[in-house]
Amino acid sequence: MQMHMSKEFKHLIMKLIILKKLAKRKEYSYKIIKEMGNIAMSRFVTKDEGEVKNDVYNTISSLEKSGMIKAIGDKGRRRYYSITKTGKAALREADTLMIPIFDELKGILER
Repeated sequence: MQMHMSKEFKHLIMKLIILKKLAKRKEYSYKIIKEMGNIAMSRFVTKDEGEVKNDVYNTISSLEKSGMIKAIGDKGRRRYYSITKTGKAALREADTLMIPIFDELKGILER
C-alpha cells in the first residue's frame, strides 16, 4: 500500500527512527541511510535513494542542531553519532505521548 505523508510528517518519523537507532548504539550516517531502505522502514521514507540520502543527512543535521544527537568523532571517513540526554528525553516523551495519542485518534476515527 502506497502511503502519502506530508514532508513534515516523514521528517518527524525519520527523527524518531534515527533517535531510536542511536539509543541502541552509536552509528554513522551512511549505515543509517542503508537501513532506511529495509522493508519495514521503506513505507516511511522516499523511495528514491538520492532523496533518502538527503533526507537522512538533513535530519541528522537538524537533530544535531537541536542538541538531540552529537558527533563523537571520525573513524576514517565515517562520522559517528550518539544520542544525547536531550534526545533520550525526546524519545521518552514520544513513547509516553505519541503512542497513546495515536491509539486514541485511531479509536475516534473508527467510531
